[in-house]
Amino acid sequence: MDIVEQLRKLQQRRCLMSFRREGIASWSLQAIVLAVSEKLVAFQYVSDFTLDGIMVIAMADITEVRQNKTDRFQHKLLKIEGALEHVPFDLPIALGSWSSAIDSLSEQRRRIIIVETERAPNPGLWIGKVLDTTSTAVRVQHFTGIARWEDKPQAIPLSNITCCQVDTHYIRAYERHFAREIQKSGGVT
Repeated sequence: MDIVEQLRKLQQRRCLMSFRREGIASWSLQAIVLAVSEKLVAFQYVSDFTLDGIMVIAMADITEVRQNKTDRFQHKLLKIEGALEHVPFDLPIALGSWSSAIDSLSEQRRRIIIVETERAPNPGLWIGKVLDTTSTAVRVQHFTGIARWEDKPQAIPLSNITCCQVDTHYIRAYERHFAREIQKSGGVT
């Protein structure tokens, strides 16, 4: 059974599973499959028994998919803890291309997105707001680790993207920071 087929079966079962991206990282990630296409897969990322945002991954980068005893046990714990009730199984996301996926994610009332190019000659991570997407690139108005917005948006070639994330703990902390800054300034950004 190929990886796309495995992921589709796991999506139907709505269960916790693990996947690896051997050329990118040596460790496995735990997630619940939300949507699958031939090119991309959307996951509810799970870290330390907590839901930690939506992650879209390039299908070509996934080298292993499994559901072992640990995944099955931890799925039971997530259910007991009530976490599974918060998984957005019906999240509308277009996975035909990076452009459509990024447009879908930014339409879901998510103000900040993470875009990663983990395989590119110069790997990078940009966190910010999507300005626009084309058939070849996404432009992100991004900020630094100290929450300073860069003057110039970053154009990221879609062909280099390996992962996009929204609604993570990391992103929500920055969103709260920016909301406090807007409140302190009286609504002026």
